[in-house]
Amino acid sequence: TNLTVEIVVVSPATETPVATAAWPGLDPQPTLVPIGPPVTTLAALSPYIEKVSKKVTVAAGGETSIAVECSAGSVVVGGGHYASSTDVVFNVHTKSGNGWRVYAVSNSGSNVKVGVSALCLHDAVGASTAVVHKQVTVKKSKTAGTILHCPAGSVITGGGWETEYVDVRVYASYPDTPGWSVKAHNRDGSDHPLHVYAVCVSGIGGVTTAPSRMASIPTGASGKMNVACSSKALMTSGGFLAGTGGVLDVSINSGPMGLGDGWWVYTGKNTAATAKDLVAYATCLGLP
Repeated sequence: TNLTVEIVVVSPATETPVATAAWPGLDPQPTLVPIGPPVTTLAALSPYIEKVSKKVTVAAGGETSIAVECSAGSVVVGGGHYASSTDVVFNVHTKSGNGWRVYAVSNSGSNVKVGVSALCLHDAVGASTAVVHKQVTVKKSKTAGTILHCPAGSVITGGGWETEYVDVRVYASYPDTPGWSVKAHNRDGSDHPLHVYAVCVSGIGGVTTAPSRMASIPTGASGKMNVACSSKALMTSGGFLAGTGGVLDVSINSGPMGLGDGWWVYTGKNTAATAKDLVAYATCLGLP
């Protein structure tokens, strides 16, 4: 008796390309993907991260609050901010609803561009976000801060701050796994409050790592630095450590450009008499 065997050869799957989008006004610029609203996704992984962005023009000496929302079916895990001038101070950088919000004050004599981005987690069934909050007092002419930890069963994915006073300058906001650390210097002659936030995601498991890169910024110079996650992790946010005592203002940008390009940090001038270190962090979520 003859036995017939049929072998079916299936063509290999085509790798999904990574889409990136430029963060406006900065150099170097990744390839801009014309997809209508300012939204990009890193869809090579599932779950995946979507970036939603918005920018506005702020008049000379003006101020503004800008917020963006993640799309339905996703949860916000972090966010970034942007300004086209070093004369812009961000008083607020934190989660707002299912999105991200910044409040910017411009000391520039001309119009400036200010923007915000939210990083949104898709296709993560059962995922939810919660915010851990703490208020600390930054005494006059002093430095203060705190580190917040996520509850058991959740992982850190982002963090931020809020203050009502432009003289309370945040010079550090970064993933200090398993928590989030924020530090600020008070340039005013009175004590002021500083609100610190950590964004914690539960229902998905996983482990957060925080790769970093460091550069030395000479006296009177500005600096920039970026760091990326591995190809097997999702970048959910990032952060910075810019000198100590507020001698480096992170006034221009702390956020994602194209998602595949990692987290970027741009600073204003180093006002200290010696070189100061600038550290950029990426917050990377590895899922089971």
